Amino acid sequence: MPRFAPGGRAYPKRNIVLSRDYFVRQVTALLKFAKETTNPRLAAVLIEKAADLKSQVDELSTTPDPAAQALDVDPETSPLLPDIRSQT
Repeated sequence: MPRFAPGGRAYPKRNIVLSRDYFVRQVTALLKFAKETTNPRLAAVLIEKAADLKSQVDELSTTPDPAAQALDVDPETSPLLPDIRSQT
């Protein structure tokens, strides 16, 4: 079922992928707010949330993306390998 945005426009349901930079900005904002607040309990909660978010980002950045790995190339069927061999 499509979701509706302001103005009544319908958008199909799809996954939204957020970049690592987005999360880094969120961590930075949480730490900034923690520094600026005069409420020590709020500051502690904001710092804890920033640390949790940073650890999640760190975990995701160390997990290899299986889609990014190169496929095995068969030298017999690869169209590029004969061209490379003829140049050497």
